[in-house]
Amino acid sequence: MAGRSASIGKEWFLAMSDRARSSETSVWEPVDLPESEPLEDPRSTLSEIETIADEWIIDNLDQFDPFSWTALSGRNLRRKAFTELALHLYVARGVGETYSSSEPHDLVVDRANDRRYRDLVRRNPRELLKYTHPLTYAKVSGDLDGATATAVDSVLDQQTVWSVERVPHRQMDLWHFCLVYGYADCPIDKDAVLPLGSLNHPPNVANADLSDLYAVTHNLYYYHNFGVDHPAFPDDIAPYDLTTALVGGILRYIAVGNCDIVLELLLAGVLQRQVPPDLVRFALAWVRHLAAEPGYLPGPDEKPAELPSGDLESWGSEDREWARHYHTNLVGATATKVIKSRADWPELAESGDDYRPSAELIDRIRLGQFLHSLSQYTLGLAARQLKGLVDADFSDPYATVLETGVRYLRQQQSSDGQYGFWTDEEAVYTVRGNNRDAFREQMVQPVTEACSEAIEKYSNSGSETEDGPG
Repeated sequence: MAGRSASIGKEWFLAMSDRARSSETSVWEPVDLPESEPLEDPRSTLSEIETIADEWIIDNLDQFDPFSWTALSGRNLRRKAFTELALHLYVARGVGETYSSSEPHDLVVDRANDRRYRDLVRRNPRELLKYTHPLTYAKVSGDLDGATATAVDSVLDQQTVWSVERVPHRQMDLWHFCLVYGYADCPIDKDAVLPLGSLNHPPNVANADLSDLYAVTHNLYYYHNFGVDHPAFPDDIAPYDLTTALVGGILRYIAVGNCDIVLELLLAGVLQRQVPPDLVRFALAWVRHLAAEPGYLPGPDEKPAELPSGDLESWGSEDREWARHYHTNLVGATATKVIKSRADWPELAESGDDYRPSAELIDRIRLGQFLHSLSQYTLGLAARQLKGLVDADFSDPYATVLETGVRYLRQQQSSDGQYGFWTDEEAVYTVRGNNRDAFREQMVQPVTEACSEAIEKYSNSGSETEDGPG
């Protein structure tokens, strides 16, 4: 038993110790980049991604029916997908993009006006936000029937809807619904909510999780009404600088192949004008590259949060594939339509250099890998990666993203000079008599040496600001 525990401890530290001392080339994961191609106007790339996503949505439209579940395991996911489909149609309509087929519109309007759907709304006023987008779309398109409108009015008049304590981006969600739906008595003040949320307190891309970044994108979406012109919404960008979070998030998740959050961050960054146009062009080329072989935008490997553990395995193969990919294709279809409509951002459409997988671009992707290593707390590996990035010629915003990662690495140093806080790893390694001194010597010391060397090299390079990143 003791030997097995020690083995587990060593597995946890493999990337931090052994790889921290390996050759520089081995610390980088292979980067799958699209081939060189002209990207003088990203609209062609946007149109290709849009077509891929739109066709996949149409081909799988029956899966979005909120009433097409036969087991409880599928109920929440179907309803979530349905309301997100309705949101996509609202945005598409708002930026002047419509499907050649009326089937998506017909499905959303029919189900939004279905007695069963309005009964769900009236039964669950605390969960109103699960149902709002189909109601909004039906009203905006002029297809909300009287019985459904009466049900919505009844729920909005109930104390229950407003008594639920919501995190800031969910308050913004409800505020957004009220404005678009036309509910005049909304008690939510966006100017009071936004200072409490992630726009005013951006996540640190070195250790943020996906929920932190999705909160940023959603806050920006609601603020900007997803890019749809509307007199009730602000004309200017949100008064916050999210550049480091947006750019760092895009790089970090390109590095691990998560198309879903990259597309969300891209759309948010374009709405907020805080992502460099050259990064937008590259990220779009990367998304198209990922979609070329399967013929759809691949979703992340993680199981959808709406399915309890093990439930997805009980679904058929087609259902499982839909559950994994539906959100990414909706995001892709929405993001491309909105970004195409951003004709008032001329820098995005200006002619520029052809896209090529240059050394500069490789350095940026490796910056994303460095952030990912920090987020996984593989500090030794991150330190070795940092040493390989010190000589890269980063200008802002990339230099600031790098500095953010270095700042986080510095914060992992304890008062005795050790790097890393290893309570659980030490417990696993030393269970049943394993030696604590050996743990520190074999596991902690190599990490500390690697981090100290990397920080020193960074400090000596002149890359940090006058006050330092600490």
